[in-house]
Amino acid sequence: MRFSRLVGFLVVVAVAFGIASTGSAFGSDSESRHIVVSDHGFESFVGTANVAGVVRASVTGFGRGVETSTLAPCPHPSPLAICIDVVLHFRHDTLHWHDDGLLVAWTGPPFPGLVHLPGPPFPNVGAVNRFSDVLTITGGTGRFAGATGQLASKQSWSRIVESDPVTGFVKKRVQSVTVGSITLQQRAGDSDND
Repeated sequence: MRFSRLVGFLVVVAVAFGIASTGSAFGSDSESRHIVVSDHGFESFVGTANVAGVVRASVTGFGRGVETSTLAPCPHPSPLAICIDVVLHFRHDTLHWHDDGLLVAWTGPPFPGLVHLPGPPFPNVGAVNRFSDVLTITGGTGRFAGATGQLASKQSWSRIVESDPVTGFVKKRVQSVTVGSITLQQRAGDSDND
């Protein structure tokens, strides 16, 4: 009788420890993780259209991939707001997020229409823009299907390396580091292949 009570007690302790250490119980359908997204590369634009470029990103615990992005509406429109929807392509799946960016510092001539503020550096080669970014994870495919989360930038900048004011072509080097959390939906057969 004492042996069965001891076994029962150990089972209760093991279950309680498992719940406390993982933050989930039997059959939980989601898991939250702290992540850092680091990206770097080049983007080319004609006007506001992203026409070429390769931006590579790494996500702690998930691996590396290549980003594609398109301009998107900003939740808080401003002449200094720059918002994009990003798809990070891993080998077997994708991670999607909305990047709500705000230009916070720059070098270069006045921004057209905002004569009281110095402005972004188009078309000055070598000029630098610094951004404050909030990334809102909007899902994905494979292991990221149904994912949610939010990250904030620790650093985000771009430097113009080539420009042609006649055609509106601009090539810029970009780099950012964002930190936050991702919540993944658990699915049978999930794998960590990237």
